Amino acid sequence: MESEVNVDPKMNAVAPAPEQDEQPNVSPEEQKIYDTVMSMALNMMYGKGAVETLIKKLQGSKDNIAGAIGHTAAMIMSSVSSGAAGKGKSIPDDILFAAGQEVVADLVEIAVKTKLIKEEASDSVAEAALFEGVRIWGKQMQDSGKMTPEIQQIAQKDLQDAGVKWQAPAPRSEQASADSSAGQSPAPPGVVNQAMGAQ
Repeated sequence: MESEVNVDPKMNAVAPAPEQDEQPNVSPEEQKIYDTVMSMALNMMYGKGAVETLIKKLQGSKDNIAGAIGHTAAMIMSSVSSGAAGKGKSIPDDILFAAGQEVVADLVEIAVKTKLIKEEASDSVAEAALFEGVRIWGKQMQDSGKMTPEIQQIAQKDLQDAGVKWQAPAPRSEQASADSSAGQSPAPPGVVNQAMGAQ
């Protein structure tokens, strides 16, 4: 279910409409953790001045808006995870991934509402952004030594369920040579042109 975007006059920002009827089979404890994670993430996105900053970042990345959305989502989720770790708490990987998907959806909605992408391109941009966010998150986890097979399996399954082809990041030695020769991975072909309205 996609969120509608409303203007919240108190925050002078764009805020997502409340989610309705989206209660998967989770325990009350898991739901509480998810709600807390989403509250933290949404505060980073919609807090005072945050939306304007996000929009400027996306406007500055018109050549790869999906990449910018994926990068932003990964950074938000990384901040949430680090904040929890700083308080001695751990967020289950599946909850982080589900919250990350919501963050990507909200960022895509912001891009549509600010006319940075066309609405009909939102699904392909969201797919490419999710791919990029998972790639960045995986690299961060791998670089920090926290990459687990569970994280890789959850991410790969969710992306495959969404129809996205994905591979877990290569081991550090392979990744270092790939990064130096290829640079940052671009959005899948056609996503940028499609998002910007080109044929």
